[in-house]
Amino acid sequence: MLLHELAHIRRKDFVINMLQNICEIIFFFNPAVQWLSGIIKEERENCCDDIAINEVKNKKQLINALITFQEFDNASAQYAVGFAGKKMHLLNRIKRIITNNNQTLNNMERTLLATGIVITSIATIAFRQTQTEIAAPQQKSTNGCSNK
Repeated sequence: MLLHELAHIRRKDFVINMLQNICEIIFFFNPAVQWLSGIIKEERENCCDDIAINEVKNKKQLINALITFQEFDNASAQYAVGFAGKKMHLLNRIKRIITNNNQTLNNMERTLLATGIVITSIATIAFRQTQTEIAAPQQKSTNGCSNK
C-alpha cells in the first residue's frame, strides 16, 4: 500500500486532485463534470495500483493489503453516517487487478462525450468570432479629408 501511495506522490496526483476539486466546486451543477471527475479519480487509482503491482510483482500482496485496509476502515467507521458512494468499489478494483481488464466507455458514454465536445467546440468558435468582430475598431482616415 505504501508503494501505491508513493505512486500518487511521484505522479503529482495531489496537484491534479486540487485542480479537479476546484473544477468540481465551480461546476457543481454540471453532471458532465461530476461524471468526468469520477472517471479521472478511478483511473488515478488504477494507475497507482498498476505501478505498485509492477514494483512488487505480486498481485496477491496488494489485494490482501486492500482488503485489510477496507476491514480496518469498516471497523473504525461503525457509527459513521452512510453516504451513497460507488457500490462495490473495492470488488471492482480487485477484479480489475486480477483480470488485467481495464474498463472502457460504453457506447452511450462515448456518444455523450463526443456530442459534448462538438457542442463545446462550436460554442467556443461562435463566441470567439463574435468577440473579434466587436474588438476590431473601425479605421478612420488620418488627415481628416475624405477621398472621393
